Amino acid sequence: MAIQDVPTLLERERELQELGQALSEAQQDRGQFVLVEGPAGLGKTSLLRAILHTAASTGFTCLRARASELERALSYGCVRQLLEPAIAKASRDERSHLLKR
Repeated sequence: MAIQDVPTLLERERELQELGQALSEAQQDRGQFVLVEGPAGLGKTSLLRAILHTAASTGFTCLRARASELERALSYGCVRQLLEPAIAKASRDERSHLLKR
């Protein structure tokens, strides 16, 4: 899947292509884990914003969280940050389905 409406990301064609491929696989129920890592200031956040925009525009539910030093002492702080807003917006029946064991 081509990632569109992306501000200029210099020399990131390969990364954008790989993220687009991962998104295409997810659309076909073949999701995978993608790790984006690198030193500060290399554009990781811009890459993630680009794929997030594309994913949302194609109908994916996109959840985001940001780990911080404060999260270290809070068990599952990042997980809670990801899921709490979606669960809070859900109806009682949807919540029951989402939290089914």
